Amino acid sequence: MARKSPTIPAASNATEKDILFFDDAPEFMDGREAAEEMENVDARVKEAQEQLLRLRQQQEEIERQKKHLEELRQKQERFGQGKRDLIEKLTRSTSTLDRELYDAQKLVEELSIARDSFNHHLEIIKGIQPEKWHRSQVDEELDGALAAIEDAEDEFAKSTRRIQSVRQTEASKTEASDANEDEEEGSQHSLSTTTGTDDFPSWFRRGLAFNIPLVAGLIVLLILARLMF
Repeated sequence: MARKSPTIPAASNATEKDILFFDDAPEFMDGREAAEEMENVDARVKEAQEQLLRLRQQQEEIERQKKHLEELRQKQERFGQGKRDLIEKLTRSTSTLDRELYDAQKLVEELSIARDSFNHHLEIIKGIQPEKWHRSQVDEELDGALAAIEDAEDEFAKSTRRIQSVRQTEASKTEASDANEDEEEGSQHSLSTTTGTDDFPSWFRRGLAFNIPLVAGLIVLLILARLMF
């Protein structure tokens, strides 16, 4: 009986060793690993870029919040300062207006009294008519007429002094108020609503200019009447 050749398995093994598997080749193994490594690098770069974008967005949001908070702080500061300033100004101005209103009411009262008194004496003086006097009553009529003129002059002088006193008091308070406002704020206009202090003296000077000729003419008429009768 013939034996099988023992060299057949050896030949098979030699054949398997001679076969080249491309997947197992070292050069191909290095290329695949390099590709995988590049993919990993790309993924990490992409992730880093996305993270950087998120950080930038967060930074922008923080900057917006910071700007908003700064604007809010400035508004609160302006509000607080404006509130304090207005409370101080309005309180001071209210007190000033109260004083000026009182002085104005007092001045109006004095002016009203003076006007009524002047009209009363004016009617009396206009009513004096020497040509209608009876000869026997000339002395009495002249005495009464002179008394009426003296009363009118006295009342005119008293009313003038009273009104001038009120005006001077009002002007002094206004000047003091203006001085305080200038000292505290530097350049603030006066809240006074009254007219200048020169208006009333000018008004009285014009009144005197109009009334003196009338009074002088009346006195001349009285003297002529005395001489005539």
